[in-house]
Amino acid sequence: MQAARRLYVYLLSGVSLGFVLFGLQSLVRVLVETFGLRGDVLSGQLDASQQLSGALALLGVGTPVWLLHWWFAERSIRPEHDPSGAERQSALRALYFALVLVILLAISAFAISDLVFGLLAELLPAPDTYYGSTPAAALATVLVGGAAWAYHALLRRRDMSAGELHRAAVWLPRAYLYGAAFGGAVWSLTSLVPLVDAAVRAAVGNAVEPYVWIGSVGPTIVGAAIWVGHAWYAGRLRSDPGWRGASERAARLRLGYLVALIVVGVTGTIALVSAALEPALAALLGAGRAPDQIVPAMATGAIAALPFAVGGWYLHARTLRREATVEVDPDRPGLAWRLEHVAVGLTGLAFAAAGSARLITITLDATLGAHPEFSGPVSELALDLPLAILGAAVWIWAWAPMERRRQAFPQAEAASTVRRAGLLIVLAVAVIAGLSSLALILYRLFGFLLSAGLSGDAVGELSTPAGILLVALVAGLYHGLALRLDLAVALPPKPEPGLAEPEAIAAAPEPIPAEEAEWESEGGPVLPPGIPLTLRGPDGSDLEAALKAARDALAEGYRLERD
Repeated sequence: MQAARRLYVYLLSGVSLGFVLFGLQSLVRVLVETFGLRGDVLSGQLDASQQLSGALALLGVGTPVWLLHWWFAERSIRPEHDPSGAERQSALRALYFALVLVILLAISAFAISDLVFGLLAELLPAPDTYYGSTPAAALATVLVGGAAWAYHALLRRRDMSAGELHRAAVWLPRAYLYGAAFGGAVWSLTSLVPLVDAAVRAAVGNAVEPYVWIGSVGPTIVGAAIWVGHAWYAGRLRSDPGWRGASERAARLRLGYLVALIVVGVTGTIALVSAALEPALAALLGAGRAPDQIVPAMATGAIAALPFAVGGWYLHARTLRREATVEVDPDRPGLAWRLEHVAVGLTGLAFAAAGSARLITITLDATLGAHPEFSGPVSELALDLPLAILGAAVWIWAWAPMERRRQAFPQAEAASTVRRAGLLIVLAVAVIAGLSSLALILYRLFGFLLSAGLSGDAVGELSTPAGILLVALVAGLYHGLALRLDLAVALPPKPEPGLAEPEAIAAAPEPIPAEEAEWESEGGPVLPPGIPLTLRGPDGSDLEAALKAARDALAEGYRLERD
């Protein structure tokens, strides 16, 4: 009954809110144009009376419906109507706020970007065809959407301040918080690349048309503001001494957000550094750009890679490590370390595999004479070779410490879910890519044997799947063998004959043992000296309680670990 009521109230509140906001946007748009800001209404492209009529109609229909249903929604959280706090804990209420906040934020962000673009286009000789929306419409959307977003954000903050929340009432708003920060970061970092390119070309004296770069100013600024604002608020929540701080510090969504931005940083760094190396390598191969274009192209890639390397990769990797060391959970440092290295390693491996497959394809085409009239492989080689080399270097940089850690903690690493997931991801992708490529090769071969009359260049069509198949085979075999070794270590040994059941439990390895290794600057574990011990007890004894008592009795600086 309560779920159906909530679904009705919040659904109608959301729909009617849309009517109200659209009406307010049209009304404010006409008012803004009255003060002279460029638009379509008073310039004759749109009829002002029709705009006002539509706005008043939407407001007349939507306002009373929204006020009524939102009054019901707000009334239901009052202490006299909800003494147990069930309404504040409702997943539907949390979902409503999360959806409204993300939609209003996206609409307002794009409107601000259009407003910045329109104002710059007014000052610079940019063609009118590049307008996303007029400055008046964009400003009206910003005013209305921003005010609505701020109102709902304050209400959600009030709900959280009223008492502890659980389950969906916590993680749905958290998903909005980190989703918005992640989206803003990606939007800002990717929009910065055209600005860097325009700045470099202008610095060397090349002519740059305004429409090439003014469209990137707004997304860069707005994306950065969303990113920094939401990340700052998330940091404040994490440092809160109450329940919100405790919940935020234990949140896996925060770990996912940090790891996702590390992946974005690694991706942008490899791609842009490869793009910076491509002009010089192409020139060495005799198929590059004009000499006066090589330096600007290299400078653009190198400079644009810095925000990804520093703002995306380094800062978030450092945050991930720093936050893990201050957590109460003893497993968190090991988890954070594995997440970082697995994410970086998989990203580097993806670039290495893609670049290597393309290099094999180009080699086969050149060796077997496919596409003799095509001069593209030289320029493709200049880009694919840096991708393969940089990707392999990043993979080795991340994988080598994981192998050293596996030698130091064989059972812990073999039982690690993160490590196991990384190996399985590579294995799954390799199997799928290999099977798909093999199917294409067999299709072409069977067609030739059966005289199916297939058209096209057989060598050119087989070189790409052959390259993918070879790379998939190597990657799959290596990671499959690593997985097999982990499985052999992770399986607990069988109890010896005559060994009591409590002793067998004590001798078996823990699925995810606690680790409290210190950390060097490069992120590797430093193992203090220790003595391997085995705890045994009589039949029926509580070995876990005995282990806990022994740990509690240790002096400062000593600890007991499970191997």
